[in-house]
Amino acid sequence: PASMTSSAPVFDAMQAMARLNIGALLVIDAGQVVGMVTERDYARKIVLVTRSSKATPVRDINRSPVVYVKPHQTSEECMALMTENRLRHLAVMEDAELIGLISIGDLVKAISDAQQRELGALQQYSSGWGSRAGVIVGRRRSGNQPASGVACNAVQSSVRPPPSSN
Repeated sequence: PASMTSSAPVFDAMQAMARLNIGALLVIDAGQVVGMVTERDYARKIVLVTRSSKATPVRDINRSPVVYVKPHQTSEECMALMTENRLRHLAVMEDAELIGLISIGDLVKAISDAQQRELGALQQYSSGWGSRAGVIVGRRRSGNQPASGVACNAVQSSVRPPPSSN
């Protein structure tokens, strides 16, 4: 996932987000995730208080500690955590190693895609096709896939290389 150091100017973080068309960056120092900075942080902690984004380091506005999930957690668990904490992004960690970053948009898309697949299967089943083909429908609820399934598939599609230091 895209990242920035805590000592980098907020301006550089915002430039990286704009260039990569993303809304959050992980803040990493010495290989450890120490925070997350978002467009929302910028709007509330720089723009609204008229601070200089070029003179303010990321550490002054980043959210810490980072709320994270593990790959086996379900999409529903991830959504509940985001809602409960009013977050739009979650880090995905396994054995203290960062493996990805998911956004609320990733989860909504994954859950919607799963529901569309289930709806299609139900429609086929109700029209008689499914019963003849031996299709079993409804074994797993559409939004209940583990993060390593649906959510981490979304993570893989949203993982971007770190911005260059240039």
